Amino acid sequence: MFHTCVCRYDVMILFLCIRNGPVAGSHPVVGRFYEISCRLLSFFQNIIMQVIIMSSIEIQKIGITELNTDAIVNAANEGLWEGGGVCGAIFWDAGSAKMTQACNAIGGCKTGNAVITPGFKLKAKYVIHAVGPQWSGGERNEPKLLYSAYKQSLLLAKENELHSIGFPLISAGIFGYPIDGAWRKAIQACNDFIDANPDYDIKIIFAVLDDQIKAVGEETLREIVGK
Repeated sequence: MFHTCVCRYDVMILFLCIRNGPVAGSHPVVGRFYEISCRLLSFFQNIIMQVIIMSSIEIQKIGITELNTDAIVNAANEGLWEGGGVCGAIFWDAGSAKMTQACNAIGGCKTGNAVITPGFKLKAKYVIHAVGPQWSGGERNEPKLLYSAYKQSLLLAKENELHSIGFPLISAGIFGYPIDGAWRKAIQACNDFIDANPDYDIKIIFAVLDDQIKAVGEETLREIVGK
């Protein structure tokens, strides 16, 4: 009984010290106990935060409109018009009339930038419309603009407190950007965003349907991120 009471007393001191600090006039041992306890608390808090904040990049073979993420990204044009490919699928599944109305209200988006609209009928709550560059041989800042399209999309996601996002491989369709180069800029931009925002967790999914394109992306992901 005596030992039990002492243990409970020690635990109570530990709790009070961590919560309120040592009481004035306390025994020096209590002060030292408080200092060590605070250090331990800070150490374990850092470990817990590292475990909780686990951002990731992955590639899935899936249609982008099937993703159940907070947002998906539309490979948009500067006019934010309904197009073909990924853009057409997103407009169609979201509801073309409402998505067109929302995009018309914005009025357009410059290459390398991104804007956000509701997702309407989609599983995703939001659509981020990112305008990638059309490939012209790489002499018109295409890599820089493509990187920026991803970066601006991720900044919009953070601004709106979205913690999961689905990307297509922007500019790699009818805009003609080479697949390997498109993957490299995509993964670099996403990895740089994660490194620059260690306190913000986000799950990034690339949605592709072609096995060969997926394989190129996975190899690039391993090379850049090490996964």
